[in-house]
Amino acid sequence: MNSDNKTQLRRYTINLACSGGGYIMMGMWSVVKVLLTVTMNKPFFDDIMSGVDTTTMDADEEKLFHIFLIFFFIIIAAIAFIVHFYIGNSAIKYSRGQKKTKFFLFAGGAMMVLTLSGIPQYFTRYDELIKKYNDSVVASTMVDLTTCFILADIINSALKIDKLRKEGEQE
Repeated sequence: MNSDNKTQLRRYTINLACSGGGYIMMGMWSVVKVLLTVTMNKPFFDDIMSGVDTTTMDADEEKLFHIFLIFFFIIIAAIAFIVHFYIGNSAIKYSRGQKKTKFFLFAGGAMMVLTLSGIPQYFTRYDELIKKYNDSVVASTMVDLTTCFILADIINSALKIDKLRKEGEQE
């Protein structure tokens, strides 16, 4: 392997490891965001409860329903973190040569498509959201775009590493 390929390989392996760590951090942020939303945001529960018939519930049942919702969202956040951790940790291991399978690239691509498809949702109800959460809509959009950039970087770096490693084996 010539020195130019070694330099590129080193650059992409470092890049892949950093992006993998960044994606794990984005997963941690997602968990924190969900926990803060479900525990500190009363309008969030009011929006959910507006679609539920609470006329047959007494105060204890309503509290129990709130607790159920909190646990439900915590489970969803935990699943999301596990996916983030899997993709990020697999990227780190792949950059070190400890992982041979590339399923994490498929999972990363699927997550990127899901994230990108969710961005328009912020703006379809824009008039309604801008009155309540104008700064958080912009911040959420930026976070989602950053997440997509990290995922694109993971996919690109892993494919470049694979190509450079194959070229190095052929020489």
